[in-house]
Amino acid sequence: MYLTKQFRCVTVTRRNMLNFIWDTWRWMFPPSPLPPGPRGLPVVGALPYLGSDVTGTLETWAREYGPVFSANFGSRPVVFLNGFDVIKEALVTRRSEFSGRPYLYSIHRVFKGKGIHSVDYGPCWRHQRQFTEKLMYEENLESIIQRESRHLSDRIQTFGGRPFDPAKLMNVAAANIMCSVLFGERYDFDNEDIQRLLSLISDALKLANGAFNFIWIARFFPSARRFDALADEILKTVEKIVKPQLDSYDPTKTRHFLDAYMHKIHQSPHSDTFNTDQLMSVVLDVILAGSQNATTMMKWCLLYLATHQDVQTTVYSELQQVLENNPLSYNLRPQLPYTEATVLEVIRRNTGRFPLGASHATTCDVTFRGYVIPKSTYVSVNLNSVFMDEKLWPEPMKFRPQRFLAESGEVKEPEYFMPFGLGDRSCMGEGIARRELFTFVASLVNAFHWKFPEEKPGPNLQEKVYAPPQFEVCAVPRRQ
Repeated sequence: MYLTKQFRCVTVTRRNMLNFIWDTWRWMFPPSPLPPGPRGLPVVGALPYLGSDVTGTLETWAREYGPVFSANFGSRPVVFLNGFDVIKEALVTRRSEFSGRPYLYSIHRVFKGKGIHSVDYGPCWRHQRQFTEKLMYEENLESIIQRESRHLSDRIQTFGGRPFDPAKLMNVAAANIMCSVLFGERYDFDNEDIQRLLSLISDALKLANGAFNFIWIARFFPSARRFDALADEILKTVEKIVKPQLDSYDPTKTRHFLDAYMHKIHQSPHSDTFNTDQLMSVVLDVILAGSQNATTMMKWCLLYLATHQDVQTTVYSELQQVLENNPLSYNLRPQLPYTEATVLEVIRRNTGRFPLGASHATTCDVTFRGYVIPKSTYVSVNLNSVFMDEKLWPEPMKFRPQRFLAESGEVKEPEYFMPFGLGDRSCMGEGIARRELFTFVASLVNAFHWKFPEEKPGPNLQEKVYAPPQFEVCAVPRRQ
């Protein structure tokens, strides 16, 4: 036993030394001709230079080095794409060359190369996405979202206009929509299993973009060990939630997505593409993306509505006129242009706050804008460079729903409004997200007047933060 431990220690030490030598070599002799960028330091690269204002740092680098630049994160080169024309050329015109996914320790630790979002470009990814996307949109989304909207309003009603933190309610409501689509199940807002899963996911996401994705030695740090523990608990909790559905599977029935996927597994029991491990990863993929992204944007919506009372008043006035003789429906969007424009402006104003979120990788050696980018290079799409571009959005820091309205009063979405990405890797759940955000905002403004407590004024929305700050809000019922 002692000799075994000693051998392992020597092996780890040797591997670490080789990693150090490799990092130093890459720093001294970087691959060429990659796009220019900051020099960085041995081992850590340019990571220390990002500072607390990452978007500001990327803007500075883009001005200095151009819209296509590179920076070493650890020993790993990352190519940044800035500006709509550059991003569109890469993700649309050259889509097959930029549709890969980079290896990230945090993502691989959770999904182990399976699922949809994190899987590299190829037949397996394509089959998973096509199958999942088709079935997701076959479900009765309108009734599922409407039902969850009513449950959410009923729960908020119980606060009686008193201050409360809406984060957990929004999170469970968003997760319920995805769970209803996946396996026909919604959970009470106090359900321990769903609360635990969402809490674990939230905690893991706070660590997921850590330095351990790029610096090998950081994987021995407490933050990485904490992330590993969270990843294990997330997988156990997902299995606990899904297991009753799998145990009740009947090959003669198709109740929901899980059943359809199980049919596929039984048709090809030895398939590497469709199996139980893939199913678990797809379920987690859909719940994670659907709940976290929608929750984040709903919190921003409430923050902006409570801050801009004039906008909320206009939205409510429009809803009153249209809903007087019609039940709320996503199909009423053409009659509610200001409401939709408000949602779109919230999305525009806040999508690019986290600039490292849209990660791609090259699928082959690529010559792009005069630079050679090797296969499997991490490519980061800086959405903030599009949504804060003054040439595209005059006074981009200002919250102005009118920018999405044509002179005729109809909603207009310019080509460069791309919050869900472009090309083959665009967000699979865009249709669900649009329906959900519109329905939730319309129903909640129609039912409640949103304002901050007098003793706790709202946060400064001009500050550069990457996620909605914690806040309390009052939802005063409009009808007694």
